[in-house]
Amino acid sequence: MRGDAKHAASGAEQGGGGMAGGTRYVRALTTLSGKSQELDHLGVQIKDYERGLIDFPTMRDGESCYCAGNWARTKS
Repeated sequence: MRGDAKHAASGAEQGGGGMAGGTRYVRALTTLSGKSQELDHLGVQIKDYERGLIDFPTMRDGESCYCAGNWARTKS
């Protein structure tokens, strides 16, 4: 157990956390976070990463709406 902890600590010091491909994984998470922030600034809401579900909320006739093929009003 102590050997595993030392190995992980050694990897962390090198930016990998002791996980195979750890550096690449962290880089991918950082990129994903940045891209998510870009979409958020554009007003796009990510609802489900796994399914790729996004939402483009807007106002229509003074009510908050989203586009799902056809316009639908949000539930209050």
